[in-house]
Amino acid sequence: MFGKKDFLDSELKLSYSKSGASHVLAVSGLHVGVIFVFLNFLFSLFIRGNKTGFRLARVSFVLVLLWSFAFLTGGSASVLRSALMFSFFQFAFLFQRPFYAYASLFSSMFLLIVWEPQLLFNVGFQLSYAAVLSILFFQPKIAALFSPANKFLAWTWNLTSVSLAAQIGTAPLVLYYFHQFSFLFWLSALVVVPLATALIALTGLTLLTYPVSCVCDFFAFLLDKVAIAMNFCVESINHIPFSSASDLYCPLICVFLIFVAILLFALYCSVRRPFALILSLVSVLLMLSFSILDYELKTSKSTFAVYYLPGVSAVNAFSFHDNVVKTDNMDKVSRKANGFWLASYAPATPVIDSVGVFSIGGRKAFVLSKVPEENFSYPECPVAVDYLVVSRNVKIEKDVLSRIFAYKRLIIDSSCSSSTAQWWLSRYHKGYVVMERGSFVEQF
Repeated sequence: MFGKKDFLDSELKLSYSKSGASHVLAVSGLHVGVIFVFLNFLFSLFIRGNKTGFRLARVSFVLVLLWSFAFLTGGSASVLRSALMFSFFQFAFLFQRPFYAYASLFSSMFLLIVWEPQLLFNVGFQLSYAAVLSILFFQPKIAALFSPANKFLAWTWNLTSVSLAAQIGTAPLVLYYFHQFSFLFWLSALVVVPLATALIALTGLTLLTYPVSCVCDFFAFLLDKVAIAMNFCVESINHIPFSSASDLYCPLICVFLIFVAILLFALYCSVRRPFALILSLVSVLLMLSFSILDYELKTSKSTFAVYYLPGVSAVNAFSFHDNVVKTDNMDKVSRKANGFWLASYAPATPVIDSVGVFSIGGRKAFVLSKVPEENFSYPECPVAVDYLVVSRNVKIEKDVLSRIFAYKRLIIDSSCSSSTAQWWLSRYHKGYVVMERGSFVEQF
């Protein structure tokens, strides 16, 4: 019915990413939450009673298994955050004390940063805490906007409100790090969260019933069908016109101002003071102003770059209207330069140059990748170029080169060996060696 595909196919991963459902492909807080609920339910069947001994046994079993799962899966930031918060919840249950979600959230953050300060700069760490904090604050307020009587509609609206709240906190980070935004994230959540929960439950049942082959095969069959159905739904959502926007660029200052606007709006929701709302709107206006200024400044400039990619010749000239690349490995160049192109508002799909000379912004460059043939016809006067890029270990004596080119900058790219670079420097004395000094980037 759905058509089988590899669950981890790269194109399928892209569909998950664009539909805003990529978190289900990595072990995250969602998986820990489902496992926590399952373990609590399981042990509540076998360990009944509210005496301290019963509670201690139940909490011990749950926490041992929960943390075993956390460490066996690699202990990502979101998994550790979730495991810590559920541990605090279990301790509150054990000692019969109230559970404070905000205190639990910030306590887990403090402990993780003390344990590993570098986590503060981890994208997963930032997204996980931004999502949970936003859900804790905004979800009740969004859910209160609509109270359907129908149980299915109530469940749908509750799940949608969680998704909307999470997006408020994570959207600025997603724009900054991944340069994309899904407009149908709420629809993805309605489909993916229930199916992902079913996948986790079926995986557990498949493992538990392994000794009984017929039962195990039945759960494995259901697991396969649910996975195929989820892939189909995500790809269908991704194919809806205008379901997502890609190649977006948001400067860091704008990300900061968006978060300031969100915090001020949250303050307004709490205290209902007009000044907080006004300051939030001012932050939004400042963000728009900085975005326009950044756009105006960068679209008026051109950039010439020779990238540091060992063993690869990678020359790139781009501006707002043009993006020209001369290389022998386009995939590596795209991975290296995509951020530059987005930040400069250059075309995301470059033109691959097949000739030596190309110009941009009034400047010319030539990539020298082979020695002139014996019957080479020298030009009447040397060709004037701004950048002469030596590539692929080519070597040309000074008297020959001076008859062909008059150049301003000599650059030895990363496809050349160290011995070739030294050969050029010994004869020409001046030159930028990419393998020694890193990528050459000049704006004008």
